[in-house]
Amino acid sequence: MRIALNSGINYAVGTDAGTPFNGFTTGTTDEIVLMTEMGLTPYQALLGATQNAAKLMQIDDRYGTLAVGKVADLVVLDADPLTDIHAVQQPDKQVYKKGVLAED
Repeated sequence: MRIALNSGINYAVGTDAGTPFNGFTTGTTDEIVLMTEMGLTPYQALLGATQNAAKLMQIDDRYGTLAVGKVADLVVLDADPLTDIHAVQQPDKQVYKKGVLAED
């Protein structure tokens, strides 16, 4: 992963969620943590799940960053994932879809 990053290769989080051993609830957060174990900084891993993913899917005009005019999909955590990437695995995080708190 570090070699790919240093080579300028675009990267994004992609979990194959829904396949055996890749659930919908933890697949993305597990991959974000694994990316840091492979040498990415927490910031780089989070970019892979947000801005980079939106760019690679060609939807970055509406998603991927928090900006005026974009869809407000976000997660609220108790801890700073830039300090401890495991914060993304918080089981009771608040998830907002289009700016509205999502129900379980």
